[in-house]
Amino acid sequence: MPSFRNSRAWAIAPGVCRYVARLQVLCVAARLEPGEGVADLEELVAYAIGRLRADPYSWGLPDVSAPAPWAIGNLDYLAAALVYGVHVTTEED
Repeated sequence: MPSFRNSRAWAIAPGVCRYVARLQVLCVAARLEPGEGVADLEELVAYAIGRLRADPYSWGLPDVSAPAPWAIGNLDYLAAALVYGVHVTTEED
């Protein structure tokens, strides 16, 4: 499967199906302040991966970004992105 690592693409072709779509799950832990933000973010990422593994659909393994500042509403938060490649087709296929 093509990798979405360092990519902002919405879909990549060709895949096993017609396309490989990009599903991004953003895990946001806390505002950037001294403290346990990284540990909280690690728990949140592990939780999100576990929930997607529990789904009947096979999501595979995500590309996971390193913890980094993420601007939301002019405030910086500590966040990481889980990026899954999902095989899809269109109605025209």
